[in-house]
Amino acid sequence: MWIEERKNGTYMYRERIKDVTGKIKTISITLDVKNKKLATEILKRKRLKEESYVDLRISFFKALEIYLEKEKDDLKFSTYKLYRSRITKTQKTNFDIPLLNVNATYLDDLIKKIAKTNNTYNIYLKFYKRVLREMYKLDYLRDITWLDKLETKEHKVSYDGKYFELDQVKKILEEIKDNQYYHDLIDFLFNSGLRIGEALALTEEDILEDGRLRVNKTLDQFGNIYAPKTYESNRIISLNKKCQDIIKNRIKVNAIKASMNSRYINKYLLFPKSNGDYNSYSSISQWTRKNIHSYKFTFHMTRHTHASLCLDANIPIELISARLGHKGTEITRKVYIHKTKKAKQKELEIFRNIEF
Repeated sequence: MWIEERKNGTYMYRERIKDVTGKIKTISITLDVKNKKLATEILKRKRLKEESYVDLRISFFKALEIYLEKEKDDLKFSTYKLYRSRITKTQKTNFDIPLLNVNATYLDDLIKKIAKTNNTYNIYLKFYKRVLREMYKLDYLRDITWLDKLETKEHKVSYDGKYFELDQVKKILEEIKDNQYYHDLIDFLFNSGLRIGEALALTEEDILEDGRLRVNKTLDQFGNIYAPKTYESNRIISLNKKCQDIIKNRIKVNAIKASMNSRYINKYLLFPKSNGDYNSYSSISQWTRKNIHSYKFTFHMTRHTHASLCLDANIPIELISARLGHKGTEITRKVYIHKTKKAKQKELEIFRNIEF
């Protein structure tokens, strides 16, 4: 790489690469200020996107790195970290081979070295297929039809312990009644069906008239604000009286904190941490683990519980799914089917044990 200072005061960084015929071509980037580190990074990404020369000697692990680097700019930070973790776990197997030798048997053996459950197997299979399809587009591979030989494993999700009944909800809330913040947060999640990240990202601006709430952003585990998980997750929902009362209380409490503490960061969040800034999933999860002992508790269970209680209230599945921001009704139906099976089993047990 070399640099040229131009007459207009900008700096052009250039680098030579080989095309598919072996001829030299030049790629360049122009910056307003002299910054070799930034130019090196930009040229590196540009080379991956524009370089026509393909080194067919690379290994499968190298292909994973190429894929991640190529997609880096288009991935959310949380997704990038997730993919980085999968690649790291793959590399730890030390089971690398030339990319051109990768076949169905190799992929199956590789995934089995990592995955202990069918669900994990399916996750890695989907990821590897995505990488190999991209390698095919970039001309590193000439044929990937063999990918069809690999099918996902059967993965049955049990909804036992995935949601709470109403009496269990009341017991949990009673257990944490001395902490108003967490009592309000968890009660709000049970009654709204929001994801924890969606709730932590809520501001006073999201409160609409007539008891409605706009859900159009989420806080990820790294503290970044993003658009919701899916297109369907961008939604407006109605709130019951309990949720409306909780919001009014949070606004009042937060305003008092802001007036009493000059260091309070007032972002007008509904569920901020003590200094007014965004709370973190890790800290609230840590609190629940230490303070909720009546049942095993996770924040995602509040969503299944909300769906379950809505089903008990005879609300149509389609309306519940839309409220939760689901793409379809499949997840809600699974909760419904599980509840129906439990009810039938209870009925059988009652009549099995009754005598006249």
